[in-house]
Amino acid sequence: MVDRTCPGCAINDDHPRHQAVTEAGDIAAWHTDCHAAKGCPECTIARQGAENLTGDEYREHLVANGAAINAAIQELPENVRNEVFGKVS
Repeated sequence: MVDRTCPGCAINDDHPRHQAVTEAGDIAAWHTDCHAAKGCPECTIARQGAENLTGDEYREHLVANGAAINAAIQELPENVRNEVFGKVS
């Protein structure tokens, strides 16, 4: 795993992230709890049932529930999936 700094909380670690394109066109690697707090519907879905999990415990949740999480995300309208949340510039 690679350490990255979350633009939401500024913590540098290897916890699971949602990579999103910023308004400036860069890629930001958000912790999903930080990104969900900014309104990202994909991260909100990914955090369901894992609200208090972090690090390896959250990674295990994603592996165990990945197909269901992905299916729920695919049900979101495309314009919602492509919107920029947490606007980092």
